[in-house]
Amino acid sequence: MRMVLVERGLWKIVSGEVLEPADRSKLNDYYNLQDRAFATIALNLEDDQLHHIQNLSDNASDAWNVLADVHEPKGAIYVMHTLQQLLHLHKDSATQMQEHVDTFQNLVSRFRAASDEHISDSLLAMILVSSVGEEYENLIVALGTQSTTLSLEVVKTHLLSEAARRKNC
Repeated sequence: MRMVLVERGLWKIVSGEVLEPADRSKLNDYYNLQDRAFATIALNLEDDQLHHIQNLSDNASDAWNVLADVHEPKGAIYVMHTLQQLLHLHKDSATQMQEHVDTFQNLVSRFRAASDEHISDSLLAMILVSSVGEEYENLIVALGTQSTTLSLEVVKTHLLSEAARRKNC
């Protein structure tokens, strides 16, 4: 949704970067942008979500904030649960490597969105490596012998390449 608003030049209204102007001659343009932003949000909602914003006074920023409160989980319990899922993620033999990496990335994104805590790239790389298990032991050993700090992108690339190699054998 945010990208739709950005593409239509409405995100700055929703985010509050553009405030109601003091100059009365610019009020009409401001309210037109507010209306367009609110309509864009409302028209992109499923019918069962409209009730969240139906009593708002066409303020796009208020609509966005209400929807964020409803749909973006927050709080310590959610953060702990997401971190626990990330740390206990384990690839089984039935799961494709791409699917495993996508699940890992999704958990990282959810953690970052819900928490102010920072997990370094190298720590994420180590967590991903540890999640693939003995099936990839040779690759894990090879990655561990590198003299440079592992990055998440390097680990993902190696894991996906190894999975593709195994699939083609």
